[in-house]
Amino acid sequence: MANAIVMPQVGQDIETAVLVEWRVQIGDRVKNGDIVALVESDKATFEVEAFEDGTVLELLLEPGQEGRVLEPIAFTGEPDETITSEIDPLLDDKTNGKDPEKAKTTEPSDAQHVVHREKIFSTPSARRIAREHGIEVSSITGSGPCQRILKRDVLAAVQARTLTQTAGTSVQARTLQSEPGKKDLGFSKMRSRIAQQMQKSKQTIPHFYLFMDVDMTAAQAWRKTFNEKSGAKITLTDMLIKACGHGLRLYPRLNAHVNAEGVRLFDEINIGIAVGLDDGLLVPVIENVSEKNLESVSALVKDLANNAKLGLIKSSAAATFTLSNLGMLQVASFIPVINPPECAILGAGAVEKRLVPQDDRSFTVREFMSLTLACDHRAVDGTYAARFLASVKQFLEDF
Repeated sequence: MANAIVMPQVGQDIETAVLVEWRVQIGDRVKNGDIVALVESDKATFEVEAFEDGTVLELLLEPGQEGRVLEPIAFTGEPDETITSEIDPLLDDKTNGKDPEKAKTTEPSDAQHVVHREKIFSTPSARRIAREHGIEVSSITGSGPCQRILKRDVLAAVQARTLTQTAGTSVQARTLQSEPGKKDLGFSKMRSRIAQQMQKSKQTIPHFYLFMDVDMTAAQAWRKTFNEKSGAKITLTDMLIKACGHGLRLYPRLNAHVNAEGVRLFDEINIGIAVGLDDGLLVPVIENVSEKNLESVSALVKDLANNAKLGLIKSSAAATFTLSNLGMLQVASFIPVINPPECAILGAGAVEKRLVPQDDRSFTVREFMSLTLACDHRAVDGTYAARFLASVKQFLEDF
């Protein structure tokens, strides 16, 4: 039986993604875990893996085309298999006014290609800019693969229209210039996405915050000794992830998504790690944290963080809880904002040395970290959240 490779869920509220390129061709043999394609959403570029061994039988999208998430983009199986599944990789109405059987074919005619290309052969950023400037995407000639319309194509069209409108009118030209000493920057697609999410968070989620200091002296000593003996490089972020996994297993109501109707609890603990970029951030996900040892978590964090800085996210799993650590930037403490639809987020600050009294006459130096837990009051109350935070504290102090 043929196996479908589906468009991954590349974001919690993303419905479609664009195929960037195929890494395989029809007839290639693939194994479980092989990268077969790259796709992109508004947020980042994602790798698509094969989950079964087999031969590539069909590729249902061309580079530049959009497909719905969780729907087939390719099929693998045995070389002589016949695929009978009815699929529809198109973004818009399933038939676009055409015969339903023709709309289901995986090899559309040239006429179908022309009509479909006008609708979806463009990047998300290109469509956004065209919409903002009132330009029809179909009027622009694309310079990308398969005549895909790129951001630069739309910007060129905007510039050409501006020059046409202002030609011979010096007064009009002056009004379009920026004011001296000021520079206006439009939101990038990523920045716009972050703005929407954070605005939604603060407008719809009743946040409450808990603060707790953790004595990291023993944990820091253990980490230093372990790294020296093993040659590994366990970080505080790695240890925090394991501590959060421990706490979420004990207090599962924080390992959840929240909406207006209720709370959805998850068995798997998938912790998102906020990774800062030049103009935004990405949140790669460490899947099933409670089932992984510290070394495995550490290796995954490094790999995912490095890819996130390149704009690439491998995992398509949705985070059930997020950790944001700004300690490496010497931030003592901060108040994080919940990433909808998650129930909570933990913010970690820098480890700082403090004088702690031993008795009435002497002091000792200990290392402390400040944690801030932001929670959705619709789903949990302060007592429950405090117990979770205390379990994280205990895990770290007894590391």
